[in-house]
Amino acid sequence: VKAAYDLAAGKAPVSHTHPWSQITGVPAASLTAKGTIQLSSAINSTSEILAATPKAVKAAYDLANGKQPADATLTALAGLATAADRLPYFTGADRAALATLTAIGRAIIAKGSIKDVLNYLGLGEGSALPVGVPVPWPTATPPAGWLKCDGRAFTKEQYPVLARVYPTLRLPDLRGEFIRGWDDGRKVDTGRKLLSAQGATLLRTAMLDYYNQDTTGTSGIVGMGFNNEDSITDLREGSFKMPDGTTFSDPVVAMSDNGMQATILTSIRSGYAKGITVRPRSIALNYIVRAV
Repeated sequence: VKAAYDLAAGKAPVSHTHPWSQITGVPAASLTAKGTIQLSSAINSTSEILAATPKAVKAAYDLANGKQPADATLTALAGLATAADRLPYFTGADRAALATLTAIGRAIIAKGSIKDVLNYLGLGEGSALPVGVPVPWPTATPPAGWLKCDGRAFTKEQYPVLARVYPTLRLPDLRGEFIRGWDDGRKVDTGRKLLSAQGATLLRTAMLDYYNQDTTGTSGIVGMGFNNEDSITDLREGSFKMPDGTTFSDPVVAMSDNGMQATILTSIRSGYAKGITVRPRSIALNYIVRAV
């Protein structure tokens, strides 16, 4: 009995407690053995003997939840070696490459609106017409980037492209003028150069042409007399010639019948003769030219 008592006295009771410090010989847990383990809230640790706390798990979850899932497209972009002024682009499905971003490309990207980009590329308002072409405009003031065709001079520094079209650095004066197609060898309007001006022709009457030549038996004049020249008249250098080579010099009585008298004006001042000019119907518009 005593032997059994002594043996039982050396055993721990079924229900008992001991402080952790009194427990010895418990191994630390590892990948291959059971044992005790320490907790850690670190989310950047590579330890294989620490256990993550819920805090560490949540921090890692929140970080991953805000990321784009990895896919083939991102993998293709991630494989590019980035550098200054390099722009990625795709060469195929999930294949990417880099292109050099030029100064022009940077300038376009820096523009704040489509209008600014179009103006930078020379595709703004009115750009469908080349610099230098005259067009009729319905108001007295041309739009921005345009000039009146009024014979003005300009500088190459002001309008370099316009200077290539008009190398004399002067615009044509189209005020009150009709534009005529250049003959260019057709021989309809021979002898003309581009941008050359041409005066009006005069419409002369038979009386002017044949005064004192075509007469009747009573010395009457063939033709129509007029008392005053038309309001649309012009002076041309040199007096009109008659078939016999003589010239008109003074106004003379053209005809007289029953008190009706008309005067033919052959010359107002020495060396000039009168004639009637004609004009087509027209509408006045302001010729302007694109300058930039």
